[in-house]
Amino acid sequence: MRDAAKEMLLSAGAILIPTVLLWCSQWTTVLNAASIAPVEQQTEQITIRDDEDDPEVWATANSFERAPTPENTRQAFRILDEKLGDWAAHPAGVITTILHAIGDHRVQGGRQYLIRFLLTDPGKSSSGYLASIAALALGDLGGQGALEALQKAVAQRADEAIPSVAVALGMLKEPGAVPALEALAQYPDASVRRRALSALENYCAPTTRVLTLHALSDDDAGVRNAATWWLAACGTYQDGSYLAQQLTDSEPLVRSNALKGLTRLKSRAGCTSLRRLLVDESLTVREGAEAYKAVCKDT
Repeated sequence: MRDAAKEMLLSAGAILIPTVLLWCSQWTTVLNAASIAPVEQQTEQITIRDDEDDPEVWATANSFERAPTPENTRQAFRILDEKLGDWAAHPAGVITTILHAIGDHRVQGGRQYLIRFLLTDPGKSSSGYLASIAALALGDLGGQGALEALQKAVAQRADEAIPSVAVALGMLKEPGAVPALEALAQYPDASVRRRALSALENYCAPTTRVLTLHALSDDDAGVRNAATWWLAACGTYQDGSYLAQQLTDSEPLVRSNALKGLTRLKSRAGCTSLRRLLVDESLTVREGAEAYKAVCKDT
């Protein structure tokens, strides 16, 4: 996965799903609380009875995950076809292993399967989870039809897949994704709003600014942080006053990101708060205040 995408994905809050393989690296840690700092990735494998399948099926999935070859790719796609034809054919763990690998290894021939699982009937068992994995893999793979499929998922789904769809729209880095993301930035679920605002930072579209200013006062700390970071990364000098207001936020990461934005913009709007921030309870905030001193030195 691209480095920039990793940092953005690690900016949202975790969804824990009971499945055979709970991968706490790359995509399933993707959904952690808003942060711009890289996170050391770890992998944990959990096996549960519900994901038992023919050992040969698991051998194919694991082989494909390690290194796709023409033969194991053909077999992996056959497993996906069997699942799509008979939803009870294989457990979620096998399918997610294959879907992950399609994105990880950029298996172009697997795009059609990612789209089909993304748009599976939401009423089917585990459909939302499989769709969320397919969305992230599709965001990583990109290419023809990816944006359209993710936009269609926004319109069709209202389940656990939507946060991942927001992340995937950001990963594409296609300007056409902005309208869908801006709609998701106003979603009732805070976890969706967090991810949509985080993804919008990849585009810095002028139309996002109004949404961001509104989100600065959101009840959810993660949403406020994502909005503050958008303004810190995409804002202009005139936005310094808004960033200065975030220096009193109860969430340290919001204060830290506001300082980074003020420093980038060379705005002195927050200089009156500098003395307090230099002794802030948060080390990250204190470090940001030290960096911001250079901007305030003449005040």
